Amino acid sequence: MGAQPQRGETDPGPPTPESTRRGLAATLTKVAVSAALLFFLVRRVDGNELVAMLRRTDPLWVLVSALVGVALNALSSLKWMILLQAKGKRLPFARLLNLYFVGLFVNNFFPSTIGGDIFRGYEVGRDVGDRALAMASVFMERFTGMTALTAIALVAFVSNLSSFRDPRFALALGAGLLVYLAVTAAVVLAGPLAWGRRRFPGGLAGRLIGKLIRVQSAIHDYAGQTRAIVAALALSLVFHLTAMAYIYVSSRAFGVALPARTLLVIVPVIMFISSLPITVGGLGLFEWAYFFAFGASGAGGSPGLLVGLLVRANSLLFSLWGGIVYAVRGIGKGTDRVSGRPGDA
Repeated sequence: MGAQPQRGETDPGPPTPESTRRGLAATLTKVAVSAALLFFLVRRVDGNELVAMLRRTDPLWVLVSALVGVALNALSSLKWMILLQAKGKRLPFARLLNLYFVGLFVNNFFPSTIGGDIFRGYEVGRDVGDRALAMASVFMERFTGMTALTAIALVAFVSNLSSFRDPRFALALGAGLLVYLAVTAAVVLAGPLAWGRRRFPGGLAGRLIGKLIRVQSAIHDYAGQTRAIVAALALSLVFHLTAMAYIYVSSRAFGVALPARTLLVIVPVIMFISSLPITVGGLGLFEWAYFFAFGASGAGGSPGLLVGLLVRANSLLFSLWGGIVYAVRGIGKGTDRVSGRPGDA
């Protein structure tokens, strides 16, 4: 497939000074939020307690934590592969897993938490010759995960009401539910994008809206792929149960054993909070989410921060592998990654 232009797409051209200023302002705002959260953590955490817990770190549990982290990325890549296969695009599992790690590299070292997803969609779009379909597959991979996480969070809330005595838990889950409903509405309803296209028929905004409409249409095409959607939701459920195991083994590395009831409550909260695109690469927000959730559950903010730092370290390790793959092997080279003859897509 190569890097040929997609049908119906035009080069959006260089960014305008106004868009550059907006982008810079957004980045500076994220930097400020990251700095504020890191400052808050430094002020709130007991350094002596952290050092004492670090001295008791169990290397075996650290290794298990890294292995479970790899399994989580493998599950996501498998789900992505199934969603692509549902549309007749067969990419090797290893290719998608490598792209997942490169996406982590983009997320960790660039000022965005969704840049990795855009990168993955762009690269697969080169592979299959259809960027709208590729972006739709990335969205569906994320959205099915969000759906399963929302279901788990609701079950946790209903079955563990006593565990939500801290109103911030309920607030975090409520905010996550609102975000889920907003994303669902944005995807299902065609009216807002159609209005936008009428309002901005040309220029950069018009071209961007046109691309979003094509991606939305590709997402709607998944409505007939019932088996693939059910499989993706099942894998998402396995993913989130594995994520709870991930937090458990990471906690054991510092001598903390969290009961399943607590994990059922705090993992959705952590994932909802840390997914908000309001900091640079999630820096500060990610660590604060663990500090807050562990502290509010009674497990202690300091252990939570150490668990968050271990998970962050694993993510950096995986992303460095992605960076090496990108630097040594390159991305987007060749045309034989899609089964079938080049040009079939």
